[in-house]
Amino acid sequence: MSLFRILHISDFHFCVHPNRKNWSRLFQDPPSLTLRHFSGPISIATFPSSYSDEMAEASARFVLEEGENFDLFVVSGDVATIGTKESIAAAFNFIDDKRVHEYLNSQWRPTLGADEERFFLVPGNHDRYRDIFGGTASPEFDRAFTKYWRPTHGVQHRVIQDGDSHLAVVAGDFCLATDDEASGLNRLGRGKAHAEVVDEMISRTANLRGKYSDLIAIWVVHFPPIGLPWKESPLVLIDADYFRSQAKRYGVALVLAGHLHRNQVDLSPNQTPVICGGSMCVCEGTDHNWIHGIEIECEGGEVREVRKNDFVWNDNVGDFVGTSFSRIL
Repeated sequence: MSLFRILHISDFHFCVHPNRKNWSRLFQDPPSLTLRHFSGPISIATFPSSYSDEMAEASARFVLEEGENFDLFVVSGDVATIGTKESIAAAFNFIDDKRVHEYLNSQWRPTLGADEERFFLVPGNHDRYRDIFGGTASPEFDRAFTKYWRPTHGVQHRVIQDGDSHLAVVAGDFCLATDDEASGLNRLGRGKAHAEVVDEMISRTANLRGKYSDLIAIWVVHFPPIGLPWKESPLVLIDADYFRSQAKRYGVALVLAGHLHRNQVDLSPNQTPVICGGSMCVCEGTDHNWIHGIEIECEGGEVREVRKNDFVWNDNVGDFVGTSFSRIL
């Protein structure tokens, strides 16, 4: 029996200044609006909320203290608030800076201290925003994150081993390639399951199965390929049906996603299960903030059980607090 442990985190929304909530003044200094100016939840389709500095520090401390318990760190997109050079650089530094003072870098700022061999990510729509109006296809993420994001045809993968079993983690970039792929404000939260990217994920998975007879495959995307209520229609993945049908057809065990800023598991009948990670440190507060531990137990190329342990942000203690394991499969 083999056991793979994955730390699943998502939607950091890092930028130069923390605790931002306002769209048009996002890059003004001093910060304009923060959570205390709002009495109710704000739609993620309306404002590019930035990150909480308190939660970011707690996240860095969590990764330092618990990181050795996991085989791989999977980040399902939106590491930055917006895809400008400054915000992308801030996100990269939070992820990549070396630890000097426990979980702090040389400037006494929190860092995840990422290990290139164990850190795996995919971009999200915010990472591709060219400007505060949500124009897509910013190149800054690709330029900054070459250490962690080296795709071919929009896809990259990692294979890890435990005993006689291998786990392939295959990630696809479904961010809009052009503004024309979705209209108006409707494009801000949209992604598209580009057929060429899905087909490359299929090809990559099939090739790896040819190499490893005991392979378990999971796919990682930013946009969850699930049905959403009407009010969340601007967040629906375009052509999601094609993606999910191919995941099922090619025996993908699990899909990891982010984007919705909430902890959600979709177990629709006759479909590949989808685990949607909540935001780790966005200062939005619509569904708490989350870090997820996922355990995949397998044998002979077959998944025996998938378990998830959620660590939820607790304001009273100022830290992430673990809950009991729940069985997904």
